[in-house]
Amino acid sequence: MNKKLIEHIKKIDFDSDLYTHKEPEKNEDGSIIFDPLHYSSDISELIHLLIHSEYQYPFNWMEWDKGEIYFENPDKILNCSKEDLKKLTTVILRQERFSTGTIASAIDSGVLENICKRILEIEEN
Repeated sequence: MNKKLIEHIKKIDFDSDLYTHKEPEKNEDGSIIFDPLHYSSDISELIHLLIHSEYQYPFNWMEWDKGEIYFENPDKILNCSKEDLKKLTTVILRQERFSTGTIASAIDSGVLENICKRILEIEEN
């Protein structure tokens, strides 16, 4: 499974538009669907591959305080342990489910790109 993840990461252009903002949509019954972001196909596929990889796994992610150092200084991700990388990835994917935009913030801050760089380094060595 990690082979597909690695191949996909290598083709992502982090300098391109990886998400866009959307306007709310109205259903025929008048209800409104508010999903403010649309992730590119590259990011959507990355999310799918990460969810189905060892880089998302069950742990008490809401209690993991160590992750803050990686959000405050994304360059630290480039040297983090595989265990911390898995936890950081899990935190971002889980938070996105409860707070749309977490992945967009990770894109903007360089966190997601550094996660991908670190996955490549770990998996290719």
